[in-house]
Amino acid sequence: MLKFTAALIAAPLLFAVAAHATATDSNRSQPATASLALLDRMEARFQDRQCLAPEVSKVDVAWHLAHSIKVIEEIHKELDASDPKAYRANLNPLRALAFARGKLPRGKAKSPSVVLPPDVNTLEDLERQAATARTALLAWTQLPERSFFVHPVFGRLKRDHAERFIEIHTEHHLAIIADIVAVCPSSPDSERRDAEGLSPLD
Repeated sequence: MLKFTAALIAAPLLFAVAAHATATDSNRSQPATASLALLDRMEARFQDRQCLAPEVSKVDVAWHLAHSIKVIEEIHKELDASDPKAYRANLNPLRALAFARGKLPRGKAKSPSVVLPPDVNTLEDLERQAATARTALLAWTQLPERSFFVHPVFGRLKRDHAERFIEIHTEHHLAIIADIVAVCPSSPDSERRDAEGLSPLD
């Protein structure tokens, strides 16, 4: 009975893994396109870099931007340094669930030190890092399809799966940034809402 119950629980997750792999491999002739659009959205948030809302996040908008951009850079480095012949597919229920939902839980994961930015991130820092990340994304399809990096929770992710992770991760931090800006009194968005008599959720 326990084995049967476990099988019922595992089946949807295994199906999600297979569906995700098939969709990812067949629909990504230009795997970095979506991430480039997300990078554009991050650059549009540079004006809000000094916003801080402790009730939403302990760090400011600049930190979230620098971290998200650094993740792109470091993943590209690892993909480029990997040996495609060494890639082995691995079933990972947590990855399947996150990829199927397109979301990461807030406040649950601890980022590796290599992708932690400094406490202070200037506009010049962000612009320089974004330019490096853009170069990496533009060259994404030049990487071998089976190049990979190892995520501490999701395991081995080959090139196109890695780009999907970047999409989900970047959207995660853009959502946090939006929540910070919504209650940050010095942000242009807050000033517009005040002038128009709107609430932070409008």
